[in-house]
Amino acid sequence: MDRLPRPWLYGGVAVLALILIVIVGTQTGMFRSLLHRPMPILVRVGDKCGYIDTAGNLIISPQFDAAGPFNPHNRMASAQVGGKMGFIDTSGKLVVPPQFDNTVNDKEASLQFADAGRDYFPDNGLAAVKQNGKWGFVDTSGSIVVNPQFDGLFEFFDDNRLTPAKSGKETGFIDKAGKFVINPQFDDATPFDDYVGLAAAKIGSKWGFIDMSGKFAINPQFNDTSMFGEKTHLAAVKVGDKWGFVDKSGNLVINPQYTAQPLFGDNDLIAVQTGSVWGFIDKSGKFKINPQFSDVGPFSLGRAMVKVGNEYGFIDDTGKVVIPAQFDDVMEFDRESGLAGVKMGDRWGFIDTHGRYAVNPQFDYAVWYCHGEKSS
Repeated sequence: MDRLPRPWLYGGVAVLALILIVIVGTQTGMFRSLLHRPMPILVRVGDKCGYIDTAGNLIISPQFDAAGPFNPHNRMASAQVGGKMGFIDTSGKLVVPPQFDNTVNDKEASLQFADAGRDYFPDNGLAAVKQNGKWGFVDTSGSIVVNPQFDGLFEFFDDNRLTPAKSGKETGFIDKAGKFVINPQFDDATPFDDYVGLAAAKIGSKWGFIDMSGKFAINPQFNDTSMFGEKTHLAAVKVGDKWGFVDKSGNLVINPQYTAQPLFGDNDLIAVQTGSVWGFIDKSGKFKINPQFSDVGPFSLGRAMVKVGNEYGFIDDTGKVVIPAQFDDVMEFDRESGLAGVKMGDRWGFIDTHGRYAVNPQFDYAVWYCHGEKSS
C-alpha cells in the first residue's frame, strides 16, 4: 500500500492536536479565560462616576451623578443623569433613557450577597426600578414588565422564580409576572437560597426560614440571620447577642459563640469574630486560621482582606500573609475583573491577587456603587 503523503500526515496530526486542545480547553476553562472580557470597573473622579478597564484606562468618561457596577450577564449598568436613573451599555451609551427614581443595583444589595459569597447579579433580563414612589420591573429595553406597585423589592437573584416584595408594611413573594405567590405576611424577608430552597423571614422580632410554599420550615426564633453560604450550606443565626450556625433542617450545628455576624466567602471558610479579633473556621466550627486580626473580609479568589495594626493586606486560605499589610483601605477581590481596589493615602488603585498594581492609585474612590458626592 502506498505511503500517505507527508503533508496529509502532518495535517492529520495537526487536526488531532487541535481536537485535544479543544477538549482540554473546554474541560479546564482555558478558553473561557482567554475569551473572557471583564466588565468596566466603576470609579469616581471628582464628583462624577465613570469606568475604567483593567489596565486603568478611562473607557467611559466620568459623567454620571451616580452609577452601579456592570451586570456581566446583560452587560448593562444603572447610571444617573439629571436626577433620574437609566441604563448604559459597556460603551457608555444610554440604552435605557434616564426615567426612573432609583434602581436596586446598589451597594446594600451587592454587599448582602457578597457577604454570603453569592453572585449578586441577576441573570434573567429583568431589573427592579422605582417610579413615582413604587417599585416594579423592566426588561433590558426599558419596557415595563411588572408595573411599579410595590413598596420594596429584591431582584430575582440566582435562579429563583420568586422574590421578596413589600406591600405596605408587610413582605410576601412575587413571581416574574408580579403576582403574589406567597401573600404579604412577614415583617421582613430575604430571597430564597437556590441551594437549600429556603428564605429567611421575620415575624415580629424573630427570624426563621420558610419553604417555597410560604410555610415555616424553621420556626421564627432567632434575633437575626444571614443567607445560607454557597459552599457550606449553613446559615448564621443570632441567639441573644451571639452568633452560631444552623443547617437547612434547623439543627444548631455550631453553638452561638461569635460576637459579630459571620462572613461567607467563595470557599468553605467562614470569617468569625471571637472577642475583638477575627479568624476563620470550617463548617464543623474548627478554626483553620486562628483569631488574630482586628478586621477581615470574606474570601474571594483565594484571598481575604485582613487588618494588621492600622493597615490592610491579604491572606490565603492557609492564613499566610501573601500581600503584606500596607494599604489604608481595601475592597475584596472582584470575581469579574480579578482585581481588588486598594487605597494609598487619599487615592485608590487596583491590585491583582499577587499584590501587583494593575492600576496605580489615582482615583478618588473605587466603589461597588458610586454616588457623585465627595467622601471624607
